[in-house]
Amino acid sequence: MKRLFVVAFVLLSSTLISVPIMVHGQATPGFSYSWRGATYRGNDSFYDPTMSTYVYAYEENTKAILSITVWANSTQQLNVSSVRVSFDWANGIYNGSYADEVISAANLLLIPKAASRPVGISFTVPSTSIAPDINLYLHSYTIIVEHLNATSTPTETTQITNFASDFAIYSADQADSRDLYDRVQTVKVPTAKFNSSKAKMLVYKAENETSTGDVAYTHGDFAGAKAHYNAALVLYNSAYTAEETFSVTDEDVTLNLRSLTVNRTRVEIQLLEAQIKNIESWASMVFSTGITLTLFGVTTMLFGIGYIIKQLAALKKTGQQATTE
Repeated sequence: MKRLFVVAFVLLSSTLISVPIMVHGQATPGFSYSWRGATYRGNDSFYDPTMSTYVYAYEENTKAILSITVWANSTQQLNVSSVRVSFDWANGIYNGSYADEVISAANLLLIPKAASRPVGISFTVPSTSIAPDINLYLHSYTIIVEHLNATSTPTETTQITNFASDFAIYSADQADSRDLYDRVQTVKVPTAKFNSSKAKMLVYKAENETSTGDVAYTHGDFAGAKAHYNAALVLYNSAYTAEETFSVTDEDVTLNLRSLTVNRTRVEIQLLEAQIKNIESWASMVFSTGITLTLFGVTTMLFGIGYIIKQLAALKKTGQQATTE
């Protein structure tokens, strides 16, 4: 029984491990794609104020790269005769290549069953100088993969397609404003993070510039948005500088107060020591004076006693003389 369990476990493990190997072993051929090197990818308030549309944006006159992976089904070879993307602007059809060779009916891309091949398409994004409004809306495109049922005539062509409308062309100002906006989002910090009143005020101003820039961008004033975002970035940097200066100054004040406290304590100690010395001198003087007065008193008292004894003796002698007479 134990042996059967081990065998079953091994067979199950082998099955699980072999599953990922058949990545493109689908019943039908197909493809996936991704845009590379975009100036920006994400939600854009100009094209969709609700921020619910994901866009792929490239600045005018830059290179756009579309990476496509084409796969065959699990039962037969795929004879690819064309891979291309067709945009909604004039002359907007661009062909794909494999191993630096353009795919065509005369140069088929043969993909073995259950296998895949990468195909690349690159092109220069049109300039707004050719079509001034080309950046004011999202562009649609269709990716087309054509394959033949045979490698020799007669042949039948089958298409696999995918339609999308998420491609944006940025003007230079639009691209710059987007870059500045992203940089502002990187450096912005809530006012609660600052202690300096000056820094807080600078942050408030930066937030206002950012909000104004957002409104300008949404309304298509990309030059204005660029100016406001740049102003916001400068204000945020100034706020950091003000906070740093405030922190250093505050630290210096604290150190100076500590130094003054120490010096004051030292002076007070010196005054107390002087007072103690004065008290000690006064006490010594009083003690010496007391002894002198005491000795003077004793001497005076002895002198008085002697005087009294002398007078008594004189009186006694006078009495005796009177008796004799």
